[in-house]
Amino acid sequence: MPDYYLVTGQWAATAAFSSILDAALQRGRKLIQLRLPEWTADKLRPLAENAVSQCSRSGAILLINEHIELAALLAGSGVHLKSSQLLQLRTRPMPADRLVAASCHNEKEIERACALNVDFICLSPVLETTSHPGAPALGWERFEVLCHLSRVPVYALGGLNEEHLSQAQEAGASGVAGISGFWNAP
Repeated sequence: MPDYYLVTGQWAATAAFSSILDAALQRGRKLIQLRLPEWTADKLRPLAENAVSQCSRSGAILLINEHIELAALLAGSGVHLKSSQLLQLRTRPMPADRLVAASCHNEKEIERACALNVDFICLSPVLETTSHPGAPALGWERFEVLCHLSRVPVYALGGLNEEHLSQAQEAGASGVAGISGFWNAP
């Protein structure tokens, strides 16, 4: 698994998205999540098609947040499940040759993700985060305990940046994920 999992933020809704994605890919980022929770699958499709193509040319993989059907249509993409979706699914939503990730915040969600045989999880929020204000942070001690419950790789998420990689790995994570601490305008 790559050390970093980049999650798009407000930049995905701007004309500069392609250049920001290109800059991330040029820095060697290989795992990207396209996350625009307020967008429908139909609205997201053109942006997702371009992003999958851009990622494929760089040997990177794009995961589509929550839109399983859209991800299934786009060869070379995977899906990142919201925790609410995770708890509703009874089977893995995509074949084994397509990546499936899930957002987890507690033991129940980790157990469900492992039962669905997802490829990896994001465990959050480790620290306070601007993207989810008011969400109680796990802290590093609790993160480590939960991380060791997972049978699949874990990415630490929430209030982190690239400098948290070694701390996350010491706690048992494969890497770190993030929005604002990872995307930089060109």
